[in-house]
Amino acid sequence: VLRMRDWDALKGKIGAGMKDMVALIEPDEAKRAPAAAMIEKMAAGFQQLSPEQAAQLFLKPWATFLGLGRNPREPGEWYEADIELDTGIFPMPLPATSRMRLTRPAAAFHWEQHTQMDPKAAGEAITSYLETMIRASGDKAPEGKIAEMRKALGDIRINDVLEADIDPATGMVIEGSYIRSIEAGGQKGGNGARVKRLD
Repeated sequence: VLRMRDWDALKGKIGAGMKDMVALIEPDEAKRAPAAAMIEKMAAGFQQLSPEQAAQLFLKPWATFLGLGRNPREPGEWYEADIELDTGIFPMPLPATSRMRLTRPAAAFHWEQHTQMDPKAAGEAITSYLETMIRASGDKAPEGKIAEMRKALGDIRINDVLEADIDPATGMVIEGSYIRSIEAGGQKGGNGARVKRLD
């Protein structure tokens, strides 16, 4: 059975991070109550998870690193593909363009992948989702709030960078990193993950 280590402490950090989203949704501090209520509902979902449930949720990004060794690519060449990327936060995948390359600078292969979500499509998808939540929150003036949110967020830029060293004998990742940067409404943020094989 998988369990999240120190889950109670991590829940507190997640809750604090989600509160930072309120300022992104509503720049005007005097008008943040509806946005704060909406974010609190989202945060409550994390607070209710058991250590076992949280492990299943947080292990999902690890799938990003699995199967890279099976990619049929000629070393040294850049490839480009239009894809749909799961954000892990919102229920809908977002359209994106991904550029990838496989090289062999040493004994191991090196995989490099840069993915950029379409800013306008990302902005529209995310603001539409937040619009639904604002309407569901019982805000007495949703139209004005929605217009302000759309103006404040504008286009949303989400960029991912994935790098991994791959064992040529097994095709498994030796070490890898994944970094996501997000820019919206003049605010910048992001997250990431790192994995390493234990020999």
